[in-house]
Amino acid sequence: MMKRSLAQIRTASREALAGNYSVCFGALLFMFIADVGMTQILYLLPLWSAPGVFVVLTDVLYSIPGALILTMLQAGFLFLCLNIARYGRPSFNDTLLAFRYDPSKAVGLCLVIGLIDIICSLPASYALTDLMLGLIPAMRGGSLASLPGNLAFLVLGVLFSMVLRVVFAYPFSQALMLYIDHQEYSATQCLIKSRELMRGQILRYLTLEVSFAGYLAVAVLSLGVGLVWVIPYINVSRANFYMDLTGTYKPY
Repeated sequence: MMKRSLAQIRTASREALAGNYSVCFGALLFMFIADVGMTQILYLLPLWSAPGVFVVLTDVLYSIPGALILTMLQAGFLFLCLNIARYGRPSFNDTLLAFRYDPSKAVGLCLVIGLIDIICSLPASYALTDLMLGLIPAMRGGSLASLPGNLAFLVLGVLFSMVLRVVFAYPFSQALMLYIDHQEYSATQCLIKSRELMRGQILRYLTLEVSFAGYLAVAVLSLGVGLVWVIPYINVSRANFYMDLTGTYKPY
């Protein structure tokens, strides 16, 4: 089966998104509110003040329920983007797919994916925390001598997180799409089938992801406003990439 070029995938995604940004904005706003609400609830729990080394452990533990819920919402957002790519007829209700369709399977699958995401993000998160701690003395009128070292450590942390994501997360990047398309698959089968689909496709997927770096940079410079357009563009492109891998351009 002849696959489209990445440029063709991005072009098809932009065309499919025309007229569909409003529903994407509503879904993203809902996900943002859910993220903020979950974070605030978790921060109110008493274990947050655990002393010493347990701060890191409780931080990870608190990340798990939030990552689970957000990954389930991400599955719904991917469903919305898959409907955009295939039909151009998305619905806000698509975002709640994982809570409506076989939730027990969705919880198992999203928990695994969420944990992988947490683990891959740890080096960058730790390095960012180190940078913030290094800025505290400077904010109090102290020396900035340690700042270059903190910045270098942050760059290394981000690069290490990227490597972990390519090695451990990318093979399972199609699992949520498979969960959407194949009701007969178990959570384990979705993960296994994703790894099979991505065999020999990691570099191509990485190239697609890196191609959005410029858009993300502009979105950040716009104080995040541009993310309303960039995030749907990225996810519809991922949906098109999945359809390219599987040849599933017809209704499921």
